[in-house]
Amino acid sequence: MSARPRSVSQLHEQFASDPQSVVTQTHSSARAAELATEQLSAFTCVNSAAESTAQELATQDPAGRPLFGVPLSVKDSLHVTGLPRWHGTALATGKVSTFDSAPVQRLQEAGAVIVGKTSMSEMGLLASGLGSQFPVVRNPWNPAQTPGGSSSGAGASIAAGVTVAGIGTDIAGSVRLPAAHCGIVALKPTQNTLPYASASTWRSAGPMARTVADARTLFEVVSRTDTSDQLGFGYDVAPGSTRRPVEDLKGLRVGVMEWPGYGPRMNEDTARLFRGAVDLLAGAGAELVDYTLGATEQDFAALDRCLMVRGQAEIAAVEPDRVQYLLPQVRAWLDAGPEQSAADYYRDFEHLSARAGQLLSAASAFDLIVSPVMGDHTFPAEDFGPDLSKPLLHHCGYTAWWNQTGQPAMSLNMGLAADGMPVGLQLIARRRDDWSLLNIAEFVEAQLALDTEWPDLVVEA
Repeated sequence: MSARPRSVSQLHEQFASDPQSVVTQTHSSARAAELATEQLSAFTCVNSAAESTAQELATQDPAGRPLFGVPLSVKDSLHVTGLPRWHGTALATGKVSTFDSAPVQRLQEAGAVIVGKTSMSEMGLLASGLGSQFPVVRNPWNPAQTPGGSSSGAGASIAAGVTVAGIGTDIAGSVRLPAAHCGIVALKPTQNTLPYASASTWRSAGPMARTVADARTLFEVVSRTDTSDQLGFGYDVAPGSTRRPVEDLKGLRVGVMEWPGYGPRMNEDTARLFRGAVDLLAGAGAELVDYTLGATEQDFAALDRCLMVRGQAEIAAVEPDRVQYLLPQVRAWLDAGPEQSAADYYRDFEHLSARAGQLLSAASAFDLIVSPVMGDHTFPAEDFGPDLSKPLLHHCGYTAWWNQTGQPAMSLNMGLAADGMPVGLQLIARRRDDWSLLNIAEFVEAQLALDTEWPDLVVEA
């Protein structure tokens, strides 16, 4: 491993004083992205236009652009002009995008250089790095292990030092899960505060980074109002204006969730690290209260069937001769599901809506809820989860329900397990308390005081 500590603020300061170093840094990041593709399958493509973009930026004024020259990645579910979009599956044709998704536009307006598009699991339907178009994505901490999903390549590449940050998407935990597996930070914001077309009541884009501060910087940029999202109500803030340093957690009512109600419970390593994190919160003055989410197998079954319909709809939209390329694990999951009518789907969707209201009401009694991101943070890269006898997203019970309630939720590393792999802590706040959540997360990050030795790829000059 090599130590290459970098942050958005460090890069911005460097580029402001030496604009020509944008070109050098972009070249280094592009080379690292190529290595991460060879070794980890972290990218679907490296942006051949990145270095010319950097050369143009080197002649410009960085004033007013908080991401000036900073190399970043975006998940393959997003559109980037001139780059192919596969959405993790060989069912697609890799059509080259002719426009930029709203988050990508915002990054570029702020001066970022898009180095490439990161790999994702099949249609975003798995919490691992499996897809039919590209090789399995691997974790830089241990390539035999999964990086999580569906924003698999984003988690792997940021942990490996290709870029300091990037944008993923999250429908049941898809930025928080890979963040936890890879030891980085991720924010699933309050639903619809980050514009994403087509608008969704479940899915959100979210920043992924090595530090909370960098996640905040990206969120300040990409959460600005955009007319492409008819459900959106973005935050239009001045860069840096949202940071309110937290000195302690006195007066904070914190719900402690040890298990969501179904799925894997915490293993020994996760429980040990979680107890340490909870003790830290108590030591900082927080009022701790046991909290039970109370999600059931019946609730998960409704969610699972709705995701099946989503997958079936995407398959129905492709040319019939391409269906043969569907990932076998996804095909087996769909084949095992029941035949469903539109009425069945509506019934399940309404079930989820009703449960979301109940969960939101109960969760709103707390300023903050804490939990692990998963009960078990390691499983082989070739598997879709820790228990192959269960449905694809069964182990995501700690994360999936905050997409339903629309609350902001973050993952940050709370330490390493005995096998040297990262374990994630999840922090959940009330709706539209994104900035407070980030402030608290930065405090918790500082209190954890992890001296992370990142598994950086060694890039030859």
